[in-house]
Amino acid sequence: MSGTPPLGMFVGCGRSGTTLVRAIFDSHSQLAVTHHAQFIVAMGRRRHRYESRTGLDTERFLADLVASHRFAHLQLTADEVRARLDTPVPDLASGLRRVLALYAERQGKPRYADKTPGHVTRIALLSGLFPEARFVHIIRDGRNSWVGYRDRGFGPKTVADAAFNWKGRVLRGRRAGLALGADRYLEVRYEDLVEKPGPTLEPVCSFLDLAFEPSMLDYHRRADTVLAGLESADRKDFENLFRPLTTGMRDWHTEMSGEEQRTFDAIAGDLLAELGYERPVTAAGRRSGLVVARVAESWAEWQLRRGLFQATLVRRRVTGTKGPGGGGAQAPQPRSSPSRS
Repeated sequence: MSGTPPLGMFVGCGRSGTTLVRAIFDSHSQLAVTHHAQFIVAMGRRRHRYESRTGLDTERFLADLVASHRFAHLQLTADEVRARLDTPVPDLASGLRRVLALYAERQGKPRYADKTPGHVTRIALLSGLFPEARFVHIIRDGRNSWVGYRDRGFGPKTVADAAFNWKGRVLRGRRAGLALGADRYLEVRYEDLVEKPGPTLEPVCSFLDLAFEPSMLDYHRRADTVLAGLESADRKDFENLFRPLTTGMRDWHTEMSGEEQRTFDAIAGDLLAELGYERPVTAAGRRSGLVVARVAESWAEWQLRRGLFQATLVRRRVTGTKGPGGGGAQAPQPRSSPSRS
């Protein structure tokens, strides 16, 4: 859209550093970054529910927005949002822009962006909804992503699930992003960010039409502000935001067993290699009959859980028992369905 500033969307597989990136860019003087605005995709998939020839049905839009359990992260009241929608709104995207702009204003910032890792699989939908959207895909070695998940109460529970989850999400994000072109899609390696933050962040800022500010690296001094509005359980998952950029936070070399390394490599080793990550597992180990058999079994289990999960979501959408963005009762999820990053 001509004259509309770029809408930055930070995406990636869970436990890949997207919250760290959010903290860094939320520390920019011009930018406020929302946390897990999942209602955007939920509403975008049902645009017909809100749009008509006369414009946006603001009451229905507002009701569904407030019903989303992620609405609390915005720290806005329904009355504040209603006031922002009191003039005609032409379409859903315009309504969402007003909500995001209101969030940014409450933070004293002129521009807004969003960090929702799961949107890595919804780039096509979001790019159509927001022509001004630019996607920053954070990619981290999937084995360290797994180590970050392993002791948490959410996300993948087995190394095979973690490998399928990481490979599938990274590939889907890359496929959709590369189709958009370099003016709307940018990949950033987590490892580069922590090892050489300035040179890594400068092109990201340029991509989003922002000037790099050294103070962005002082994000840890305002971690409480960044995490404001999050539930206490979520805040506990982000304790590392209170420290400056640190290398070696996770090390799969020492934190994964040899069997775990072989299993992950058998599933996602081709993508690890394509992205330039080390593969210390020998070719013989990758081809061993035992590893191949275990991977085949894990794949069958993964597909079954995914099918059951998707069927549950479809049923809930049809019956209306689950609000947009995760409101209402939670559907039973496959063990590898990420919920936080």
